[in-house]
Amino acid sequence: MKITTDINILGGLPDFNLIKLFMSDCANSLNVNDGGGHHFYTAIKTEKSVQRFERAIRRTLLRFKNTDVGKLISSVLVAESISSNTLLLLFWNASVNDLMNYLNEKVYLPAFL
Repeated sequence: MKITTDINILGGLPDFNLIKLFMSDCANSLNVNDGGGHHFYTAIKTEKSVQRFERAIRRTLLRFKNTDVGKLISSVLVAESISSNTLLLLFWNASVNDLMNYLNEKVYLPAFL
C-alpha cells in the first residue's frame, strides 16, 4: 500500500470547485496555468498550493477503476456541479484506493459501528 499525504491536503481544500475544474481539465487536456492561471479559477494565493491541491485531487478523487466510472462521475459533475450527492459519489470512488480503503476499514467503520 502506498501511503501519501493526499488525505491531509484534501482536508484543507478551500474550494471544492477545483474538483470540477480538474475533472474538465482531465477531459480536455488543459492546464490550469493556461487562460489566466489559477487566479482566474480560485482565490488560492500561490501557484504551488494550487499544484499541491491538483495533485491530491487527481490522485485521490479523480482516479477511476475504469472508464465507465469516470464517465459516470463526469456526467454527475456536469449535471449537478458540486453538490452533496457529487461529493458522496467522489468519496465512494476514492474509497477504492488503498489509503481511503484502509482508513474506512480500520478506522472509520469500527468507530462508526
